[in-house]
Amino acid sequence: MCEDHSFSNGFSTPYTDLSTCGCLFWLGEYMLTRMRSANISRAFIPLRLMLGVIWLMGGLLNLYDVAFTCGYECGGQRYEELTGVVWATGASLGLPVAPTIYLADSIPANPVPGMGYLLANFVAPNAGAFMVTMGMLELLVGVSILLGIFTRLSLVGAIILNFLILLAAGHTHPGILRINLLMAAAAASLYLSRSGGYLGLDSLLSRKLKRVPILRHLSWS
Repeated sequence: MCEDHSFSNGFSTPYTDLSTCGCLFWLGEYMLTRMRSANISRAFIPLRLMLGVIWLMGGLLNLYDVAFTCGYECGGQRYEELTGVVWATGASLGLPVAPTIYLADSIPANPVPGMGYLLANFVAPNAGAFMVTMGMLELLVGVSILLGIFTRLSLVGAIILNFLILLAAGHTHPGILRINLLMAAAAASLYLSRSGGYLGLDSLLSRKLKRVPILRHLSWS
């Protein structure tokens, strides 16, 4: 039975405490809300793990290709040609088969205004350092998403990296366009659902992070 715990303080305005039914209703709503939030967070775990693994793999492959495949100097030269010629001004490819949309015989010049100039004159001369930096950033984003630490920052960084790749090389192949759009959408979904830090280090460090104003806004605490 619901009990009303209202009482008067001797003046015209009474003090009204929560009734038993009100307490039970509030507790039930609170538990349902937490359960729904936990279910949503669990539902996003596969997406979060896959996104983190893709960024981790991308960073490792980039670092290996530019620094270890044939040495850093050789890798820098190869990526100088890739960024300064193929991505910037385009290239013609000799194919032994008929071209298709997925296997073109030529790559057009970068259609983004000013991007071709930027790639040819700023990125290409420093291609080795640029690719190593990109690889390190991809590694950091992947590890951060997988561990759930500074999740907000890592997800925003992931979206920025995706759009940088799209601006630089999105015109070279439909696969590059699609995968980066999908990855950006996945990062945005994790960010908007506030589920990126579920079962992550952000929850464990929440008390400490809240003491630092800047760090508090970078996590899910």
